[in-house]
Amino acid sequence: MSFSLYLMLLALSYLRPIEAFAPELVQYRPMLILSILTLGISTLDALNSENTAVRGRYLRLLFALMAAIGLSLVTKRWIGGAVDALFEFSSSAVLFIVTLLNVKTLPRLKITCGVLVACMVILAATSAISFHTGFMAKDLVLRQSVDDEDSAEPPEEGVIPAEDTSGAILWRVRSLGFLRDPNDFGQAIVVVLPMLVAAFRPRSTMRNIALVGIPGAILMYAMYLTHSRGALLGIGTILFFVFYRKVGIGKAAFLVFLVAAGAMALNFTGGRAFTSQEESAGGRIDAWSEGLTMLATHPVFGVGYRNFTEFHNYTAHN
Repeated sequence: MSFSLYLMLLALSYLRPIEAFAPELVQYRPMLILSILTLGISTLDALNSENTAVRGRYLRLLFALMAAIGLSLVTKRWIGGAVDALFEFSSSAVLFIVTLLNVKTLPRLKITCGVLVACMVILAATSAISFHTGFMAKDLVLRQSVDDEDSAEPPEEGVIPAEDTSGAILWRVRSLGFLRDPNDFGQAIVVVLPMLVAAFRPRSTMRNIALVGIPGAILMYAMYLTHSRGALLGIGTILFFVFYRKVGIGKAAFLVFLVAAGAMALNFTGGRAFTSQEESAGGRIDAWSEGLTMLATHPVFGVGYRNFTEFHNYTAHN
C-alpha cells in the first residue's frame, strides 16, 4: 500500500491536476495531507521490513540542510520567515524520504522511472496541444519578446501561439508547479529521456515504436518548444557520454557539435545565441559573480533562503 501511495504522490506532484482543474481545493492542502499519509504509512512499512534504502547519513545531511535553511533566516532576525521556508522546503524533503522508504528494489525503481516518464509525456503532450490550440495557454505557454528576455508573461486570453508568424515573439511552453519555468520544464524532459531509452528492446520493433519512439518524439517536440538552451546543453552532454565510449573523446565532441549545429539550424533556441556576449548569458555570469561575493561575505549561513534577489536583481536559474 505504501508504494502505491508513493507513486500517487509522485504522479500528482508532476501532473498537478488540482491546480489545473480545481484550484479552489488548494486551500485545503490535499497534497500536504497525502504527503503526511504517505510518510506515515511508509515509515510503518519500513519498520516492519529489513529492506530499505534509508541510510543514517542521508537523513543527517537532509536535516542539516533544513537546519541551515532555517538558521539562514533566523540569523537575519526573521523567525517567521524561517518557519515559512521550512514549511515550503518540507514538501521536497518528504518526497525524498518517502522515495528512500519505498524505492528499495530494482523492480520498484523501474516502475518509478516508468511513472516519471509517463507523467512527463502527458505534460509534454498537454503543453504542445496548448501551443497549437490555445488550450490553457495562459498557464502552459510564455510570451517573450525576442529583444527582451525579461519580458516573459502569459499570452492574452484566446491567443493561439502557433498562429503567430510575426517573428517578434518567442513562445515557450512550460508546465505547472515546479515546472512553470520553460528551462526547468526542458531540463525535466532531459532527465527522463535516458529512462525512456532504457525501455528499448532489440528485435521488438512494434513495442519500441509504441513505448519508446512515440513518447520520445512527444518529449523531444515539447523540449523544442521550450527553446531552452540549457536543455540543449543537457542533451549534448548525454550524447557525449554515449558516443565517447564507442568512438573516443575527439570524435564524440565533433558529433555533439554537429548535433548542436543542426539543432541551432532548426531554431531550437528560438534564435538566441550561445555566447557570453549575449545579454542573458552575460546576466548569468554577473549573477554567478554576485553569488560568489555573497558566499565570501556570508560564508556560514549565507544571505538567507530565497534572499538572493534582495542583493542582486537577476538569478542564474541553472
